[in-house]
Amino acid sequence: MNWELEKELYEAGKRYKYWPYAIETFEYNISLPCITAEKRQEFYAQKAELQREALRYFEETKHCGSFVSFFGSQCSTLIFFNSPWKRRLKACSDYVRAAAGVWRMVDTSWAYRRQWLSFFNRHKEEVRKSWMTEKELSVLHSLSKPFTLYRGYNKPHAKMGLSWTLDIRVAAKSPHFRAHGKANPWIIAAIANPEDVIAYLDGRQEREIIIDPKRILKIIRQERAEEAVHKDGNKARTDLLRLLSIRYAKEHSKAS
Repeated sequence: MNWELEKELYEAGKRYKYWPYAIETFEYNISLPCITAEKRQEFYAQKAELQREALRYFEETKHCGSFVSFFGSQCSTLIFFNSPWKRRLKACSDYVRAAAGVWRMVDTSWAYRRQWLSFFNRHKEEVRKSWMTEKELSVLHSLSKPFTLYRGYNKPHAKMGLSWTLDIRVAAKSPHFRAHGKANPWIIAAIANPEDVIAYLDGRQEREIIIDPKRILKIIRQERAEEAVHKDGNKARTDLLRLLSIRYAKEHSKAS
């Protein structure tokens, strides 16, 4: 953390009368440190005016989805759960639908996992109704009891989170997107019951399962991502060959 920049942000908030912490990561880490102090003051003044404009729009429309998205994807969870406006957002009629937009905008929910879990516990039924399409709901209802799900993580961090997937290849990729520094991708395979799933989402083609990790019934295995995908691929090829051999045997017996 850049303590000098933190102090400057605090002072800018007082000077320009705005909440200065709704700032994108690339702005904080790259843009601001590379410009002069004078240019940074211009930046803060502009941010303050834009924030006031967003607040005016929010007061007129009471639409929290547009207000949260105004601050950008990297700030959306912060605004939703930990900003001066979080209580006012809860009073909006589109609060649960807006949360879906926040969830889809971020790469990881880990930093706010407790807030998300509390949100899901309060709004599980509404989440199921408003977050999922008919097709996604159909997939959720078609899951076996129990079913297998996967989660990718950078060992030893973030092993048991809220976001899982039905696709082991997606689980293998996710640690690389979320790594800070060198990735150490591992995968856990587990089983759970469909009724414990909060939501199934496939808008990003990730076949995502949202579930409270306490509802996981059992961890089947955990291993390095490359090894897990390789084994899964071998199993898929073996199953395909077995099915083809059965079909060939049936067709051959009919022909004879």
